[in-house]
Amino acid sequence: MITGSSIRAGDVLIGLPSTGLHTNGYPWRASCCSRSPGTRREPCSRKSGKHRRRAAEDPSQLSQADRALHDAGLLKGAAHITGGGITDNTPRILPKGLGARVHPGSWPVLPIFELLRRIGDIEEDDWRRTFNLGIGMIASSHPGI
Repeated sequence: MITGSSIRAGDVLIGLPSTGLHTNGYPWRASCCSRSPGTRREPCSRKSGKHRRRAAEDPSQLSQADRALHDAGLLKGAAHITGGGITDNTPRILPKGLGARVHPGSWPVLPIFELLRRIGDIEEDDWRRTFNLGIGMIASSHPGI
């Protein structure tokens, strides 16, 4: 069982990509789009989001990366990035007293998240705590991988 208890200072966090919005992002998307008169509706419509929704709910991409790290003996802990975003989910895998340094800007934020932030006028802290911003899972491993 991988509990995160073997994570130590100096280990690395690896952000595995998401394919877009996950479940808690859909109500925000609807709310942002309904509050934005004059905003082009296409990026927010159910029809345009249908294929993205199926992709976001497909865990195979994360499962394969997670499995590869585990099989190689490199996985020390993992957290799905769901409600709470990277900010609130990453600490769940860290042993008590250990923190993490996350470098915003070190991965591409998917355009849907930038769009929602802009049209919903979402404060940056709320934005980071609500959405996965393109990271579906944080995995912890040995330094140097």
